[in-house]
Amino acid sequence: MLQKLKEQTGREDRQEKTFISTPYVNGIKAEEIVARRLFESCYIDLLAVVPDFRSHGIGTRLLERLEQECRNEGIGTLFLNTQDFQAPNFYEQNGFERIGEMKDVPFKGTTRIFFIKRIDLCHL
Repeated sequence: MLQKLKEQTGREDRQEKTFISTPYVNGIKAEEIVARRLFESCYIDLLAVVPDFRSHGIGTRLLERLEQECRNEGIGTLFLNTQDFQAPNFYEQNGFERIGEMKDVPFKGTTRIFFIKRIDLCHL
């Protein structure tokens, strides 16, 4: 893979970078996002908002900050996976496209859902 990367981009390493944001409100960890740059993409490992702080746009603002940071780094794709019980509609409302799912993963009765979002790099 690294050889193909070098052939296509001239880079010789994965240029991995981790983005972490953990704001506190009145001493309470209100939200957290952990994402990892992989080549020219960014994988969202974790996005969480404490229940008392949900439905106030906090998760959307987290994604917007991450998208801006990705734009600044020249990263054009965000991707993630989540479970059917972990607000998949939230990602669709924020411009992510559902690209696949695996039923009964990681256990029977649940579905793992895969999402992708292309970022417009023209708005730096």
